[in-house]
Amino acid sequence: MGDTLRVSLVARMARLYPASDSGPVIQTAAFAEVGKAPQVPGPLTRAPVGATIRAAVRNDLADTLLVMGQRLIAWS
Repeated sequence: MGDTLRVSLVARMARLYPASDSGPVIQTAAFAEVGKAPQVPGPLTRAPVGATIRAAVRNDLADTLLVMGQRLIAWS
């Protein structure tokens, strides 16, 4: 208890290949950990029960970024 997880994310454009790596490409906004490639869906973050999560999000998109209700899942 009392641990703090610090997460730094950046929102930027990414290439998504929905069918295969050699198939058609879609340009989409995605999250990436700072210094890493964007991921679709975004990076998975795990934290122990009771941890505080401090997230910094930088917007590298050409438009406004709206971040809403993060999905929190707990299991034992």
